[in-house]
Amino acid sequence: SSSTDNLRIRAIQPLLPPACLMLELPVPVEVSALVAQSRQDIGEILNAKSARAARLLVIVGPPVIHDTEAALEFAARLRGVAARLSDTLLVVFAASFERGHAGAGWKGLVNDPDMSGTFRINHGLRCARRLLLSAASLGLPTATDFRDTIMPQYLADLTSYSAFDLASASPYLITELASGLSMAVGVRVPGDSEAGSAQAERAVSRAVSAAKSARDPHVFLSVSKENLAGIVHTAGNDQCHVVLSGDSARPDLYRALDKSSLPSVLVVDCTKAAASAADDQATGESLQATREVLERVTAAISAGEAING
Repeated sequence: SSSTDNLRIRAIQPLLPPACLMLELPVPVEVSALVAQSRQDIGEILNAKSARAARLLVIVGPPVIHDTEAALEFAARLRGVAARLSDTLLVVFAASFERGHAGAGWKGLVNDPDMSGTFRINHGLRCARRLLLSAASLGLPTATDFRDTIMPQYLADLTSYSAFDLASASPYLITELASGLSMAVGVRVPGDSEAGSAQAERAVSRAVSAAKSARDPHVFLSVSKENLAGIVHTAGNDQCHVVLSGDSARPDLYRALDKSSLPSVLVVDCTKAAASAADDQATGESLQATREVLERVTAAISAGEAING
């Protein structure tokens, strides 16, 4: 023992290596093809480089998953809607496994899958990967938020889109991780500030800077598929873009994109404007706020505004 090291660590338990989980729950050929095709389709929508880019990217799902059976039931219903509207919408199932701004209490499915304080993280990783496999087997692409540099080694091969919230993670962590992910990545503008305000301009500027940085190569610490600590060298992610939390600051984002080297990609998170009203609970007030953002965004699209998702 040491008198200076790990003084506040109660225990360190073995973590299931990503390679073992991937062998235990392998990706079928048809699922791999779905992930690859949906990543390509999302990239075309964001870059507007083909006729299929006329579709709108729509990412739908619960704020965080705690019941995998209910989540799969939702995914099955969503798949029917996605198939019916596939000519105009590319629907992606949002499978979030960690609570944003969790603080004390339950942190998410991977951290505590039983919601009992037992923290069976290896079981939580199995639950998350099994859910992504099941959703993809239905023919539904998935989006997952990653909040550290280890989780993607377990789940990224099944993920078609990801996004990061500047309000809940270090911008350095976000840009490093996003630069190495194999899918399009959105950087959310923190908050839904009034257009033209100093707060909106600062928030948009931070997100644009992070998205630009993620397009460059980075070097950081993570683990390999064999669970060995390693130094990761990334190539940069040219599909990193900005996501607005709510729609108020659209003019600010357009101005910031004009001044930057980023393409004019606009994705709106319609739920973020309601987060403070609901405190993670789907109250009537929060749902109404989400509806109002959706109505304004769809009206802007109908009026010809170039919104990608």
